[in-house]
Amino acid sequence: MFNKLRLGAKLAAVFILVSLIPLSLVSVFAYTQFRSAMKAQVHAAISAYSDSVREQLDSWIAKQRNDATVLSTTRDLREALAHLESMDWDAGSPEWLEMKTGVLDPLGEVIAREYGYAFVFIMDPNGTGVWSNAKVIEGADLVTRDYFQGAMKGKVTYSEIFYSTVVTDNVIVTGSPIYEAGSRRIVGALGLAMSSSDLERKLQAGLQSLGKSADAYLVAADGTFLTNTRHGIYSKDAVLKQ
Repeated sequence: MFNKLRLGAKLAAVFILVSLIPLSLVSVFAYTQFRSAMKAQVHAAISAYSDSVREQLDSWIAKQRNDATVLSTTRDLREALAHLESMDWDAGSPEWLEMKTGVLDPLGEVIAREYGYAFVFIMDPNGTGVWSNAKVIEGADLVTRDYFQGAMKGKVTYSEIFYSTVVTDNVIVTGSPIYEAGSRRIVGALGLAMSSSDLERKLQAGLQSLGKSADAYLVAADGTFLTNTRHGIYSKDAVLKQ
């Protein structure tokens, strides 16, 4: 059939066939370039978001440390522990009960409200909870807790994430030493409990910029979830589960 075509038609057919070949190559090349560009754009967006989250987490940790350092030097806390020590650490004495209701309870409300902590507490040198705005902590033996032991060594110390029956949520506690006024003698420790839900909100803030299906969460080295995911079956009650 091709042999029966006139010369002009033959040339036109050859031209069309020849032109279609580079056109298809150009299309494949353009698609490949577009796909590579999209991948690079996605990776750049994810990298930028990761850097932003890392900075937020560093800022969050620094805030915890700063809050604990500043609040543990509060005159009311120091005077309260000095008063309790003068009574041989008798947390059941009428004087201490008056100190708690008149001084510490209002202070605890301010700290929780202004600084965003789930609960606040102080411990005596033996690791016993002697005051908290969450009353179930009072009298609790906290001597083995890492945040107490670190604080009694003069260090601001962070706990692992753990489930708290006080607020029925997972929390992180920052412990800080409380020094006797005018000396470096440690007379107790301050504990600041922050809900891990707060950490989760900071981690996932701004995810919309990466798309509706974007997700961000923290996991430990052993695969344990430290925050919930934004989507899927691990978006609720996943923390501390593998």
